[in-house]
Amino acid sequence: MTASGRFGSTSVQMPFFRPKVSRLSRSLRSPASDSHPWPSPRLSARVARCQLKGKVHEKWGKLTNDDLDIIQGRTEQLIGRVQERYGVARAEAERQVKDWVKAEPTPTR
Repeated sequence: MTASGRFGSTSVQMPFFRPKVSRLSRSLRSPASDSHPWPSPRLSARVARCQLKGKVHEKWGKLTNDDLDIIQGRTEQLIGRVQERYGVARAEAERQVKDWVKAEPTPTR
């Protein structure tokens, strides 16, 4: 490949350039065949997890992102964190979580 500029033409060997592609952007590409569902199950799970974290954070704003990472969808962990952050009795925290779970629509697959 030759490069030309203000100072004339020079022969420069251009290295092969391949941009780095993150794992997420790879998963967002269209599938090569129809055998893979779109969106991918991993992406769907990630989206569902983020939505759940957002809903929990709406209900219990005192819970930190670290708390939500530790909870990871486990009800007992959520009850314990609500009890700890809000200073309520275990029975009250269980009632709040049960009521919230009943009120929230379940995700469909």
